Amino acid sequence: MIQWDKEIDGLTNQFSFHYLDLVDRNNGDAWVSSTKPITVYLPYPKDTDQDTEFKLLHYKDLHREYGITEPADVKAAIEACEIEDLSGKIQKTEIGIAFSVDQSGFSPFALVWQGEKSEGGGDDSSSSGGSHTSNTYYVRYHNDDETEKDGKFIPGETVTVKGNVFTSPVGKVLAGWSLEEDGKVDYKVGDTFRMPGSSVDLYAVWKDVETESHSAYISGYPDGTVGPDKTITRAEAATMFYNLLTDKTGDAKAFTDVPANQWYAKAVMTLAGKGVISGYPDGTFKPDASITRAEFVTMAMNFANAEKGTACSFPDVPQNMWYYGAIAGATQNGWISGYPDGTFGPDRYITRAEVTSVINRMENRAADMSFMMDHLDELRTFSDLSFGHWAYGSMMEAANGHDYTRADQNSYESWVDIH
Repeated sequence: MIQWDKEIDGLTNQFSFHYLDLVDRNNGDAWVSSTKPITVYLPYPKDTDQDTEFKLLHYKDLHREYGITEPADVKAAIEACEIEDLSGKIQKTEIGIAFSVDQSGFSPFALVWQGEKSEGGGDDSSSSGGSHTSNTYYVRYHNDDETEKDGKFIPGETVTVKGNVFTSPVGKVLAGWSLEEDGKVDYKVGDTFRMPGSSVDLYAVWKDVETESHSAYISGYPDGTVGPDKTITRAEAATMFYNLLTDKTGDAKAFTDVPANQWYAKAVMTLAGKGVISGYPDGTFKPDASITRAEFVTMAMNFANAEKGTACSFPDVPQNMWYYGAIAGATQNGWISGYPDGTFGPDRYITRAEVTSVINRMENRAADMSFMMDHLDELRTFSDLSFGHWAYGSMMEAANGHDYTRADQNSYESWVDIH
């Protein structure tokens, strides 16, 4: 048996050549063949089965007695011989491929199928009667009729199991991967294994999850913009946090400069009653003033009822300042970051884009970019928020209410609906 790869139209076809005669091991010049019809059974090559599409070609003039034994000689002789397509005679049985021939002469039959090409010129297939060694192998991820291939790996190489490479069924998340169809989880996302001397097939295992919901907490302006790089007022910041409240009841606190008929009055007074925000010593709140980064971080820490931090490395955040503990705590929680020069800028005004970044980290919210790209016509979009903006995903998460599923608190949101 001789086997090699041949790439045609970007696909790699595997060829397995079989002579149907018997060789006298004591007399290399003698062959025995059948002059009557016979049925031939060939075992399935490695990584093929009854679902694989095969072709069977008979090279009628490629006679063994001509001394054709090497792959290069076979390739050259193929062009000069008559090829008979016997694919219609193939029967794929449980034990192998069966076909009938009138007699077994000295010309070979080639079994052809599409396989994976390795860097060494072959794939991970072999068949009875010969051997074939591959240099590289693949991990194939399966879900129903879908397959994603990852590679190339050499035997012994460490392989990290991928996350979800398919669209999750509604109401389900990926639990892990199984080595068998409809099997239990053998590998979770991020697990590793050593590549064996063959390709590996992994099958998606899904589990049911409850659908959760995120409400939108920002809105745009009447002209269709959202102002990602604009500063945000204290009233706007209070409104964002008010939109995130699950319990909007409780005592309210009034300020002298927050009239009850203003659009932000309920939000400001409710949050003040809950201790999330505070005003100034003169009893004012200054709703129209831009909010600083230090003020906003303090408001966020109060909203989350988070403990203040004890250590902060920003050189422009002195330990004796009123906002030190809030900034230290938000930094330790991973909610905020500074500027490239290492500073935090506590007295700088915070932008609307920066606000959504802090809140989303605090609330463990993150946009499902794949879902959004497929449902852009259903989303609330803004003329001044381009896909290339650094906070595009963060602001779209904040502006669009949605239902989602999540495998656990450390995994990403998988959006299932928009509201």
